[in-house]
Amino acid sequence: MNKDDAFEKLVAFASSSSVEATARTAADLVQLKLGKMAIRIHSDGHWSFRGSPFERPEMVALLAQSLVFFKGDYYLIAPEQLLKITVDDVPFLITHIDQSADKKTLVVTSNLGEQVTVGEQHPLCMTCLPNQSLEIPVVEIRAGLAARFSRACFYELIECCEPVQINGRNVMQLYSNSVAFSVGMID
Repeated sequence: MNKDDAFEKLVAFASSSSVEATARTAADLVQLKLGKMAIRIHSDGHWSFRGSPFERPEMVALLAQSLVFFKGDYYLIAPEQLLKITVDDVPFLITHIDQSADKKTLVVTSNLGEQVTVGEQHPLCMTCLPNQSLEIPVVEIRAGLAARFSRACFYELIECCEPVQINGRNVMQLYSNSVAFSVGMID
């Protein structure tokens, strides 16, 4: 089977069983044969196959439904296989933020249209991405799959925060779903 056939099979599988694919447990994933697919998720959120960008956002959204993070790598679940792909930093990009008028809820939307409410199930945390020394905020969209903020959304996020004192230090913090999230210290 050539690589184009493998890609077509992956697309067919993703369109027929994407909900089933993401529901698999780690024990199920261990049973699958490992392979590779020349798909890359770039730091700006776009996907490419063998260096050519995906032209159809629907295709990316479809494949993203079978994306999993397993044993430190990103994979697409295919029939009987886990296909390792390359992810520059995190697989998703937050492109829209909506904070409730009472500043008690923050809803974020990814570049693939997935909307989550920041809170206990979808925490915001500070992390260092590969090849970077500064921590940046990310939100967990699905188990092990995070989204970082686009530049514009990062500035909006900062506007959603309020300065508070924690252990004698000034910290930028926001609340969502009754959970406090620290976004960084103020010097």
